[in-house]
Amino acid sequence: MKNLQEVFARLQDKGIKLSVTDAFKERLVEEGYNPSYGARPLRRAVMRLLEDSLAEEVLSGRIKDGDNALVDIDDNKKVTINISSEESSQELAGANF
Repeated sequence: MKNLQEVFARLQDKGIKLSVTDAFKERLVEEGYNPSYGARPLRRAVMRLLEDSLAEEVLSGRIKDGDNALVDIDDNKKVTINISSEESSQELAGANF
């Protein structure tokens, strides 16, 4: 999807790695698919579900350069963003369990 690729590219420029779950993709298609209106509803769904949520997280400082963000849908069908930093990923990789 071109719309998602644009969001991924913008975040990658900031050093943020973005991933979305299959549940999120399904929700996006549910809300954005309308054969009568073409791609407009899908673009609005990307803006509402993904871009708005990510913007709030970036502006609040929760997502920073070098972070990994996983966008998912919870049991209440609400968008959630799970954030992990490169530092914590590297710490876990080096830990001896």
